[in-house]
Amino acid sequence: MSLTAVLRGLTVAVLVSLCAGNSHTRVKFENNVYSDLVLAIHPDVPEDLDIIERLKTIVTDASEYLHITTRQRAYFGGVSILVPETWQDRPEYESATWETYDTSDVRVAAPNPEFDHNPYVRTYSGCGEKGEYMHLTPAYILDQVPLGSTDYLWGPGGRVFIHEWGHLRYGVFDEYGIPSEGYPNFYFNENGRITVTGCKVNTPGYSRNYRTNGRCSTDRATGLPDEECQFFPYLDTQGSGQGSVMYMQFLNPVDHFCDDSEGEHGHNADAPNKQNRVCDGRSTWDVITSTEDFRAPDGTDINTARAVSSTQPTFRVVKARKPRYVLAFDTSGSMDSVDDQSVGTPRRSLLYQTVYKLVREGIPDGSHVGMVRFRENAVRLQELTEIVTEEDREELAEIVPNLASGGTCIGCGLVEALEVLSMNGADPAGGIVIVLSDGDESANVHPNLTEATEQMTAAGITVHSVTYSSAADQRMEEVAAITHGRAFFYSGAANSNSLEEGLREAVRVQNSAAARASSLQLYSNAVKIEAGATFNASVLLDSTVGENTEFSFGWTADAGVQWSVTSPRGTVYTNSSSQVSYNHAAKIATVKLAGKAEVGSWLIQVRNHAAGAQRVVITVNSRPSAAEPPITANAWLSNSDLQVWPPRAVVYAEVTQGLSPIIGAHVMATVQGPDGQQNSYTLQLRDDGAGADLTRNDGTYSAYFTQFTGTGRYSVSAAVTNPDGQAQLKTSIAGSAAPFKDPSKMPTSTTSYQPVESFERQSAAGVFQLLDYKPEDGFPPSRITDLEVVKVSYSDRTVLLRWTAPGDDYDQGRASQYDVRMSRDTRSLRSGFDRAAPVNGSMLASGSLTNPVPAGFHEYIQVLVPLSDDKTVVFAVTALDDNGNTGGTSNFVSVTFDYQDSYGEGSEVSSGPSAAMIGAIVGGVLGAALIIGVSIVIAVKISGGKSTRIREIRITPRDNFGADVDLPPYSGPQGKMDATAHA
Repeated sequence: MSLTAVLRGLTVAVLVSLCAGNSHTRVKFENNVYSDLVLAIHPDVPEDLDIIERLKTIVTDASEYLHITTRQRAYFGGVSILVPETWQDRPEYESATWETYDTSDVRVAAPNPEFDHNPYVRTYSGCGEKGEYMHLTPAYILDQVPLGSTDYLWGPGGRVFIHEWGHLRYGVFDEYGIPSEGYPNFYFNENGRITVTGCKVNTPGYSRNYRTNGRCSTDRATGLPDEECQFFPYLDTQGSGQGSVMYMQFLNPVDHFCDDSEGEHGHNADAPNKQNRVCDGRSTWDVITSTEDFRAPDGTDINTARAVSSTQPTFRVVKARKPRYVLAFDTSGSMDSVDDQSVGTPRRSLLYQTVYKLVREGIPDGSHVGMVRFRENAVRLQELTEIVTEEDREELAEIVPNLASGGTCIGCGLVEALEVLSMNGADPAGGIVIVLSDGDESANVHPNLTEATEQMTAAGITVHSVTYSSAADQRMEEVAAITHGRAFFYSGAANSNSLEEGLREAVRVQNSAAARASSLQLYSNAVKIEAGATFNASVLLDSTVGENTEFSFGWTADAGVQWSVTSPRGTVYTNSSSQVSYNHAAKIATVKLAGKAEVGSWLIQVRNHAAGAQRVVITVNSRPSAAEPPITANAWLSNSDLQVWPPRAVVYAEVTQGLSPIIGAHVMATVQGPDGQQNSYTLQLRDDGAGADLTRNDGTYSAYFTQFTGTGRYSVSAAVTNPDGQAQLKTSIAGSAAPFKDPSKMPTSTTSYQPVESFERQSAAGVFQLLDYKPEDGFPPSRITDLEVVKVSYSDRTVLLRWTAPGDDYDQGRASQYDVRMSRDTRSLRSGFDRAAPVNGSMLASGSLTNPVPAGFHEYIQVLVPLSDDKTVVFAVTALDDNGNTGGTSNFVSVTFDYQDSYGEGSEVSSGPSAAMIGAIVGGVLGAALIIGVSIVIAVKISGGKSTRIREIRITPRDNFGADVDLPPYSGPQGKMDATAHA
């Protein structure tokens, strides 16, 4: 097999692992050992050496627990702890090579306002797919959470770490209820009995209103306990089958993930939890053992059980380095091509203009930058130089090439960039190469792109690729994927600015901590203006930006353009204003506004004075305000290399202010096809927890792209606005879901929403490269994952069901019809959906199965359930398109017509925890302190007896049940784990 074929296969594997957005982990797993795990400390965290020692303890304990819970199949080996540049140098610190904060696996940073000190994992994609990163706060690590010890609140740190590792590495989800996300705390089992949502059906415990410590009340619409009703397990529970890693990992006996066995570790596929909904009823252990860590592509098991004498990890402490970039540009003969004859500008001139702007405006202060150009060979233009002053930028910008001749050796350019990073004996690992090329690599050149890719991978270098034109070498996306980089594409269309957007994003994405201090792009547009015509636009500057704002204009004709910028208060800046600087060679003019720019709408006008059409690029960049964190938008793609038809191509965009999500924003993606502006599409991204979106209202917006018209590259960017003022900043209220001793102190809401001012942001997402286009409709509707019972009428036996409508093609368009089925139990419906009793039109009191609403809207039907002896009725639904493609069976919901009015104080029910008890969920963990830290009325199992009685006791961590001890007043947030991130 050729090396090209090997790398092609490796690319597929890498792309699979990168499905969760920018999942840039470099963790390796061989011979049962995870290595190259990076735990990074944010630059804003004050220096405290105890953080390092506590991290070592947590990971050491986690390694042992991982070996146990994976049945001797995994533990941690090599671990790096990255301390920031802001900390003092110490002899024991090594210099970081490839480790950076923004590519780390575990991040130590200030509390996320949404989740407070709760550990969580950010994850955006589906079942079995890796998450982005784990978040731990310094207070959590140092055991300084104001509410009490971390063991007291969440359980042992090693166990919490492995709960989060389940989200991060294996793509499994929480097994308890999360009412805020539509996962109820309780459900009806097949016998009509109220059962707690959880992996287990036999964990002993009791139910209670978490606000009042009193009896639970019934939600009269559903017949289930209301959302304030919680399940509390007995902490003296014995037997490892009473919980799981993803469900009450804090219980001492828990030593496993739930599996498909019938024994004590068996998974409860009926529970309406996130694991069952996202993973379609699969057990966490089944998902884990199906990942690439434990199963080879041919289906054979790998990393099988192995006893070891020690699970002790080895630790390195490394200190962060400033980012190092090498820009590598194609100057071959094809760069003299003209893509739009009406404009008449060669590619080399557009590249020169764009890179000049990048060096002047887009590279963070303190970065080290080198530059090479290549054709049939490579030439070093600049060794690594630190960017400190404006003079440094100007000197580097003057070196940018504007020439074209000869053949193309992309591999030569990459290897020369490697040499720049290796000068004077420097370790090149962690360096960043941004390579741009417009054509196929010439034959018989060495080192070619395939050979260079192997060298870049071995050296630990990240390559971001920018392809200019559809004719660019297909391996450009491969080298980016294999080296954990990003790929971007510019078609050459005059009305596209994806060339500049891609280059800026390539700089920003790898070192966003450093880039955070540099300018944010508020507006980016390339327009083709005919002779004598005028273009008008506006851009919003919000209060979170406005420092050192720059309006930049680039044009293509020697005659130039006349432009003006008008502030909200009417100040006009023109070509002749004193704030304007020019570079006539690059054909760029920049308005630089010192200090804080006015908040509001700025007007832009450009008039073309040339005799012919011109391509004009307009960008607005601004630095964040020092007063508060800026509003930011970050877009990315599920993967770049689409080799299978129909592809699952997802566009994501995260909108935040600081660490808090912004919900309700208007997010539109623009997709330009292989033919540029002739095939341009817009796509609305949604944050509704349906279709491509994993979790609703988490600030991550997503949608499937299905409008492919042929093979080739599709460039994607996203624009975020708040045109109607509906956007809100989402934050949690500390302690809002804890079981307070004094219920009167319980906040009335667990989450706060603050209005967000009008704003605009743009972000380049990357490129889809479709390799196998087929004209037939292969896209089914999305699987419905949020089917829920809204109301049950016991008098007329009706059930009101609701779900988010899918589309004709995944989450786009409108499906043709629905197929709703019902059965007496989930198991029968899951194994034989097509054989189950259908719900037909005559059984509907309202709603329609044959006239679906458009994708993204709520669908309602009211079903008349025939009389039967069944205590429970279970429903599921699937959507069909006009070609008969089906979207898969939805999640299952159950109802009973045996109505219960209320639940007695201390009522015993079948097992399972809930998220209301813990607050929220972010990929977090269920908090043990919710159960053990307060004075409550509790059902106590009498030692040696079979009966249970009620008594009031006070319990502190590690005390036995029945011991009367004093406990200080208890308040604050506890165990608010797993949310869109998972806790």
